[in-house]
Amino acid sequence: MIPDLHLTVPTLADLDSLAMMKSLAFAEKRSCCISEGENTKTNLKCYQTYAESYPMKLEHCRIVTDGNDKTVIGACQLFLKGDPGDLAMPEFMRHHVLPGEAHIDWIACHPDHTGKGIGSKLLKWAETYSIENGATYLSLEVMKANDGAFRLYERKGYELKKDDPHADECDFLCVGPLVFCCLGCKYWTVYYMEKKLISGGDVMPAEQMNR
Repeated sequence: MIPDLHLTVPTLADLDSLAMMKSLAFAEKRSCCISEGENTKTNLKCYQTYAESYPMKLEHCRIVTDGNDKTVIGACQLFLKGDPGDLAMPEFMRHHVLPGEAHIDWIACHPDHTGKGIGSKLLKWAETYSIENGATYLSLEVMKANDGAFRLYERKGYELKKDDPHADECDFLCVGPLVFCCLGCKYWTVYYMEKKLISGGDVMPAEQMNR
């Protein structure tokens, strides 16, 4: 666990480091036709577009930076009502939120900084922030092959849903081959998970989570 783990909204100065961290964290999901450099450029362009055209999308992101050189070592991107989907993904693979839903587009840690509590704090922020913005449940997607992440989300209260309410019959037939081709030719099945959100009680306001 890193002491004094602070979450902040990314600034323009953080975008290069954020794009690089995301590329490294999801290296296994990169298409075999795309280099790491190209993937980083795609991530950077995505966040530059958010900053220019969808500033609230950037407000719905939190990053953790290294205390020494201020590089981004972890991040979580929320998708709330009114936001665009993940612009780094092909349009046909982008999520769309339903009434009452908040969705985690992605959550990741730099490979050199796993096991330090970064992911858990980012996940807690996502849940608290979603409640504050009126969501009644939080959803995410995880690869079936990523058993460690799946078990972690189960421990955090997320439930596997047999049927994804966002998918139609065509999605059920096509999603496997599309995931395989677009995500590094290593994955096939995507699990959809949800957690019901309960406001009140001992929930700490998101803006106080760094104190």
